[in-house]
Amino acid sequence: MGTLIYLDSWLAIVAKEAGEPVQTRDSSLKTVVQELRANLGDSRLQPVHRIDQPVSGAVIFARSGEIFSTIHGAIGRGELHRAYLAVVSTPPEPAQGVLRDHLMVPGDSGASGPRTRRTRVVHSDTEGSRQAVLRYETLGRSDHHTVILVELETGRHHQIRAQLAHRGWHVVGDALYGARRPMRDRSIALHAWYVSVPHPVLPDRITCTADLPATALWKGVGRLL
Repeated sequence: MGTLIYLDSWLAIVAKEAGEPVQTRDSSLKTVVQELRANLGDSRLQPVHRIDQPVSGAVIFARSGEIFSTIHGAIGRGELHRAYLAVVSTPPEPAQGVLRDHLMVPGDSGASGPRTRRTRVVHSDTEGSRQAVLRYETLGRSDHHTVILVELETGRHHQIRAQLAHRGWHVVGDALYGARRPMRDRSIALHAWYVSVPHPVLPDRITCTADLPATALWKGVGRLL
């Protein structure tokens, strides 16, 4: 299930492991939702946002429908702040900046081409596309890898993976988006490191960070930060 990093009567935040689905229609797979509901004895728990199955890091869960709606309202107002760490094989140039693109997500079709598993960067006037915005900053480099901090302004499907890959800055292990090879455990080097959201009931702001995965790659990242 990962690690529970915040819990109160209204919400929970879990640092999930790479490879764990938050939710899925595949009944053969255990999900973070199922295990969290079982461990807390709370069948009402539901995620207010998701991260991709091969990605590790923090996910927020609401403990009632009312709280779910309240947090979603905060997300709609841009009050959910999320930051990711990404390890890429090509150093971004410039070393920091803002990426603005239009994306076509899986399931959509039209001028951009047939249906696909990948989110694609398309021309701004492509019917059905949606704007995606992120900020990035280079934090450290080794001989083979560069670590960047990514802060989302929008939350599109596979947004970080698609926008970085479009510029040749492939996330390590992300073969779906053009990385040279997958990692052995099928994870990708993308970690939902930080979440911050207004508390849905109390006059507080909840801010949590998720520890880096305990793998050789991420231990190396920790030395660069």
